[in-house]
Amino acid sequence: MGAGFAEFQSVRRCRSFCAVTRFRTCIAIWILSVIWLGGEAFGQLEAIPSAVPLKDPVADRAPAPPAATKAPGRNEAAARGYAPKLEDVRASSFNKITPGVSTAEDLVSAYGKPSGERKEGDDTVRTYRIGPFSRVDFTLQDDLVVSIVVNLPNPAPLADIESELGLREFTPVKLHGEKGEPLGVVYPERGVMLTFDNSANSETVLHLVLETISAESFLSRAEFDETQCWEKQIEDLDFAVKLDPTCGDALWRKAEIQLAAGMYSDSLASIDRARKLDPEAPLYRLTRASALANLGRNREASDELQPLFKEQETPGYAKACAYNEVATLLASPPQLDYAQALKQRLSAVQLATPFAAEERVSARRRARSLLVRTYLDIACDISSGDWRDKPSAMNKWLSGAKEICDAMIKQDGAKEDLRFLVMRETIAASANVDHVPKDPGVDEAITLGERLAANSTDDLFKRSVRRDLAKLLFDGARVALAQGDSNRAREFAIRSATLCDEVFIPSELSPRQQAWMGRLFFYLGSACAVHDDNHREAVRWYERALPLLVRTAPTAAGRPRGEHGERLVSMGVSYWGAGSRNEAMRLTKEGLDSMLEAHGAGQLDRKALAVPYSNLAAMYKLVGKLDESRKMSVLATKMESGEKPERD
Repeated sequence: MGAGFAEFQSVRRCRSFCAVTRFRTCIAIWILSVIWLGGEAFGQLEAIPSAVPLKDPVADRAPAPPAATKAPGRNEAAARGYAPKLEDVRASSFNKITPGVSTAEDLVSAYGKPSGERKEGDDTVRTYRIGPFSRVDFTLQDDLVVSIVVNLPNPAPLADIESELGLREFTPVKLHGEKGEPLGVVYPERGVMLTFDNSANSETVLHLVLETISAESFLSRAEFDETQCWEKQIEDLDFAVKLDPTCGDALWRKAEIQLAAGMYSDSLASIDRARKLDPEAPLYRLTRASALANLGRNREASDELQPLFKEQETPGYAKACAYNEVATLLASPPQLDYAQALKQRLSAVQLATPFAAEERVSARRRARSLLVRTYLDIACDISSGDWRDKPSAMNKWLSGAKEICDAMIKQDGAKEDLRFLVMRETIAASANVDHVPKDPGVDEAITLGERLAANSTDDLFKRSVRRDLAKLLFDGARVALAQGDSNRAREFAIRSATLCDEVFIPSELSPRQQAWMGRLFFYLGSACAVHDDNHREAVRWYERALPLLVRTAPTAAGRPRGEHGERLVSMGVSYWGAGSRNEAMRLTKEGLDSMLEAHGAGQLDRKALAVPYSNLAAMYKLVGKLDESRKMSVLATKMESGEKPERD
C-alpha cells in the first residue's frame, strides 16, 4: 500500500453518485390541430402545477353510451398482433375492376352506362347497381379507377367480412374519430377499408372500400399501433417510403422510434431525410433538435429550435415542446442551469395546459403526455438545483404528473410504460434531496419495469425498457445509500452496471447518460476503496468513470463543480494506492482546482479544501518534494482554521 498512505483522505466517497391519415373516401378521420396561445410564464419556485382539466370532456357532455357488444371475432383480431406481410402486397379487385389498374373503358366494358355520375373536385364518381349491391361508387382520376365504395346489402360482423375477403391473416389499421369512436379498419397490404355502423356502437361493417396501395395506410398502421412493436413499425415505415419517397412523415416517425430506442445517429439520419422534403415542419425540427442534443451537439440543437419561437404560425403544441426541449438543453451537462430550465418549462406548461381538455383524443393525449413529461422534468430540476424547501415544491409537481398519468390510463388508453416513467422519475427526483422519503417505491418500479421488458416481444422496446431499468437501479442505489443501507445500494449499483454493459452502445450515449453512468462507476469504485480496501479494483471502476465524468463536468463554478472536484480527489487516493502516482497527483490537483472554483462561488465550505491540500502534502512528501509538501501542509492548516485559501 505504500508508506504514508494512511495520511490520505477520500472526500465524501460514498455521499454522491455524485400526420394525418388521408384516404380518398368520404370517411372523416381525426385531424390533430393546435392553436398558438403565445406568452411566457417565468414563475418562481413557489409556483405550483397549473390546474389541468382531467375529466373526459366527451363523458361530461352526454351520458355514456351503453356498453358495446363485442363483435364476433374482435378478440381474435386483437390476438393476431402486429405482423406486416410486406412480401404479399397487391390491390384487391371488385369483379375484375382493380383500383390503380383498371380504366374508365374497362368500367364501361364491364358494367355499361352508370346510373349516376358526379364531380368531386378533379375526380369523377360513377355510380352503379351491381347484383345484390344497390350502390357501388367508382372514383376515377384521369380515366383511371382509384377507389371503389361498395354499400353492403346488409350490415355484417367484421369477422364474417374478413373471412369472406381473405383478410384474417393481415394486421389492420384501426380508424377512430375525433372523440375516439371506432370508424373502421384498413388492410394496407390489400388496399381494403371496412367502415363501421356507428349507430350500432359495434364492429358491424356497412361499406367495403377498395383503393390503390398507398404509403399513407402503412404509415397509419405504424403511427396508430399501441402494442409498442417498434421493429414492425419501422418495417411499415420503410415500406411507406419505398412506395412514396416523398412521405416525410414516415421518415419522421421512424426517427422518433430510433430516438426512443437510443439510436441517436440513425435518428438524425432519418430526420435529415425528412427535413429535405419539408425543411420548416415544426415537429421535424423538434425531433432533429432532440437527436442533436442526445449526440452532445447542444449548440446545433439550440439553433434548430430558435425558429419555432420566432414564427407566428408555429402551433401551440410544437412551441410548448420547444420550450421543454430548450429547458432540457439548459439542465443537461455541462450547463446544469436549473433555474433557467425551470422558466422554460413553465412556459411549456402554460401553452400545453389548455389542450388537456380537448375533445379530440389525439390532441388531448399529446398535450397530457407532454405535461406529464414536463411536470417530471420540473420536479427533477427543482430537486437538482439550489432552492429552499425543495421537497415540498418537488412533490407538488410529482403529484401532478401522477394525476395526469392516471387520467390518461383511465380515459385515453395510455399504457403502463407511462406509469413506469412517472415512477422512475419520482425516484430520480427523490434521490436528489437531502431527506429521501422512506419508501419512494423503488421495488415497485423495478418490478413494473421488469414486467414490461419480459412481456414485450419487440427487441427495440425491450432494450429501451432495460435501459430505463439501469438508470432506475442507479437511482435506487442512491436512495438506499441515503437511507443508510449500503449493502442494498451496492447490490442495485452492480445490477445497474451489468445492465449498462448489456443495453447501452458506448458511442451513442447522451450527455445525461454519460453523467449518471460516470457517477455510477465512481460509486462502485468508491465502495471497493472504502469498504473492501481494494484500490486496484477501485481503479478499474474509476477508469470507466473518469472519461465520462470529465466529458460531462459542469462548467459553472457552482455546487456541481465542487462535487466533481471531490470525486477527482477521491479517485486520486486509489490511484496512489494502486501505484499510479503521477495520475494520482494530477487528479488531486484538478480536483482541487474545481473545488476552489466552487468555493469562490460560495458553493463549497472552506474546510472541505483541507482534504486535497493534505493529500497533496502527503504525496509531495513521499516523492521527495519537501518544499511543496510543506506549502500544502500550511494551506491545509489554514483551511481547517477557516483562513482564506490561495491557489497553488
